[in-house]
Amino acid sequence: YGDVSVTGSIYADNYIIKNVSQFDSSGSSNFGDSSDDLHEFTGSMSVSGNVTVDTDTFYVNSTNNRVGIGTASPAYILDISASAAEALRLQGSTSGQDVNCVIENKGTSSGDDTLLGLYAQPSAGDPSIRFAIAGTETWSVGIDNSDSDKFKISQAPSLNTDTRLTIRPMGDVGIGTPNPTDLLTVS
Repeated sequence: YGDVSVTGSIYADNYIIKNVSQFDSSGSSNFGDSSDDLHEFTGSMSVSGNVTVDTDTFYVNSTNNRVGIGTASPAYILDISASAAEALRLQGSTSGQDVNCVIENKGTSSGDDTLLGLYAQPSAGDPSIRFAIAGTETWSVGIDNSDSDKFKISQAPSLNTDTRLTIRPMGDVGIGTPNPTDLLTVS
């Protein structure tokens, strides 16, 4: 609807738009004849303002350079708010390299400390990290929320099974026991 101004060439074949060097639009732009048509852009796209896809599913705020997935008000540079257990996955092949994912502190002062924070509500599950070699070995490290907030290292997918090291909040350490009774208890 309205005027179309084109710089470069547009070739339309089955509602696929190709070879667009620049696209300027104020208001809504629709391509194809239904909402589930495929729309592909190759190259770069510059947006001034906000981009919303599927109403609050994917949100880009160009004012403060924040991206929200599942939230229209991202509080962080990348803010994912999901109700599913599988909220985020980073997967890749290193092709002979050592590292798939790097979390790096680029801070320059002593207050730039935390690189990764794991938080849980008091009645929620355990904030933990799981290390696993597929089909052979699994270790877990974290705070056992259901066992008096003890810090544990377990040789299992959960912290309350096969506990190898336990540190109670008061400082008692247990090796081979989930319930140390002295400063150091070895079982």
